[in-house]
Amino acid sequence: MVGVVFQPIAHSKSLQKNVNTVIVYTKGKDRKYSHKNYFSTDLKQSWSEILEIYRLRFQIEFLYRDAKQYLGLNHCKTRSEEKLTFHINTSLTSINLAKIAHWKKDKSEERFPFSMSDVKTL
Repeated sequence: MVGVVFQPIAHSKSLQKNVNTVIVYTKGKDRKYSHKNYFSTDLKQSWSEILEIYRLRFQIEFLYRDAKQYLGLNHCKTRSEEKLTFHINTSLTSINLAKIAHWKKDKSEERFPFSMSDVKTL
């Protein structure tokens, strides 16, 4: 839930360039406001696009975490670029296929969270 959103353009000292900043204030259950800061180097992005990209970022991190823990993403010892690309694509495709199989067997409207450990146990 988004409360109050501010979107100033600010100069980042560490990046040595202007950044598109999004500051989101939300009211918690205790009726106190908290804030989160997001930024992008693309100055033309809207605040909703920046927030959507940050939400998707966590899904991408879960994808890589599962590939490392369960599918051996880090266990390739080749130096050939083609073989590395094949290994990475195979690991990430395996997770996506497991997600499809997990959600396809559940015919209800509500999607339950995907867990690679549950798939591996099955």
